[in-house]
Amino acid sequence: MSDIDRQIAEFHAAGRRRKAIIFGISGVLLIAIGVACLVISFVATGGGDDEYAQTTTTRYPFKIIVGGIACIIGGISSCYNAYRLASGQINDVDTGDPRH
Repeated sequence: MSDIDRQIAEFHAAGRRRKAIIFGISGVLLIAIGVACLVISFVATGGGDDEYAQTTTTRYPFKIIVGGIACIIGGISSCYNAYRLASGQINDVDTGDPRH
């Protein structure tokens, strides 16, 4: 292996590590946001006595719960892909002509 090939391999390895770190951080943030959405939706109660407050609190928690679950699933997926990328299970190097 020549010196240039070794440098190219090191460059690609550094890019994979950087991408894995970004996937990991985004996954942890998505999981945290999803958990916060779920906690807020289950803890929040109808704080107002008027009819508008009661109708909005019964309608929006379902959307927040679905959004929280979606964030958690996306975060787990991002963390799993970060693991696969960092462990070398995914070949991240794009080989081929981009015009095809």
